[in-house]
Amino acid sequence: MAGLGLLGGLLGLPLGVAAYRVVVRMTERSAHLAFPDRMLDVWHPGSMALQALAGVAIAALGAVIPARAAARQTIARVLHTE
Repeated sequence: MAGLGLLGGLLGLPLGVAAYRVVVRMTERSAHLAFPDRMLDVWHPGSMALQALAGVAIAALGAVIPARAAARQTIARVLHTE
């Protein structure tokens, strides 16, 4: 699960940044505004790395919590509920 979280972060972060840039530019054009360049420079490498690590941590917790609950039950009950 941690690998899946890392993969999601590595794919999702660049796609999210690209989508942000497209949406801000579309908003700018449709509202006939001129946003300053600092509105597009909101993503920094340190915060992106932190977000990727947060995705790994969330994925790992998402796997550990159900696994601990399943470990406390009998095998028959776990297989029955699956």
